[in-house]
Amino acid sequence: MLKTRWIIRRDVESSEGTGDVVALEAKIKEFWGWTAHQFVEALREQKAVGLVVFDDENDRVFGFIVYHLESSEIKIVNIAALNGEAYKVLFDCLKSKLNTAKRHTIFMEVYEADLELLNCFKKNDFLCVDIMKNHFKEFNHDAFKMQYSVKKAENKGKDKDGEGEYALV
Repeated sequence: MLKTRWIIRRDVESSEGTGDVVALEAKIKEFWGWTAHQFVEALREQKAVGLVVFDDENDRVFGFIVYHLESSEIKIVNIAALNGEAYKVLFDCLKSKLNTAKRHTIFMEVYEADLELLNCFKKNDFLCVDIMKNHFKEFNHDAFKMQYSVKKAENKGKDKDGEGEYALV
């Protein structure tokens, strides 16, 4: 069974060199993955949160996410997983943090050529809301802004906290 937990130092750095998160990043993102140092620096930011999705029987890491908690939104800054199930667990974890009163949007600027990741966002009810021309300037590539939102709406049901009504946008 896949579960989530906070990223811990051994996920990034191990006595053998790189930890599971960095190895997974290198496997999935051959040319543009983060190093252990970049993970540590990103997670030192005050608003940064890092999670891994793992198998609770053997503690094997299947994916990770690094995101920023902003006042009204959650910005995913890095994500990778071995399969669709692991992506779903990560996305569901973030979706559970949304409500209509405070944080109501999750988004990520996704590299245009990362078709697997774009497909995972689509399968998890994210929409492309913008095409950002030349967003990745160092590679001269565009990005797709993928977004999932909840907002107040009439007669759509109660949100998970019972605070108000919601609708997917």
